[in-house]
Amino acid sequence: MRKAVPHLQGSLDGGAARAACGAGFPAGTPLYRHAGCPDCAMTGYRGRFSILEILTMTAELERLIAAGEAADKIAGRRQGAGA
Repeated sequence: MRKAVPHLQGSLDGGAARAACGAGFPAGTPLYRHAGCPDCAMTGYRGRFSILEILTMTAELERLIAAGEAADKIAGRRQGAGA
């Protein structure tokens, strides 16, 4: 994910922004518009960060992955195991 330059962040009108993007954000979700500056090459973003999920491997999960099972089946087994 890209990191927004904090000092350039400007709020958008929630209703108009939600209608324009059609992304279905829940009511009350803040939406922002980013302007540019020389530090960010006029993009409004500088740097990146990761969104991660850690999966503790079990023998069963390893077999499912090796067999090429679908991600939803693997996730279902993981959740069923209490992970």
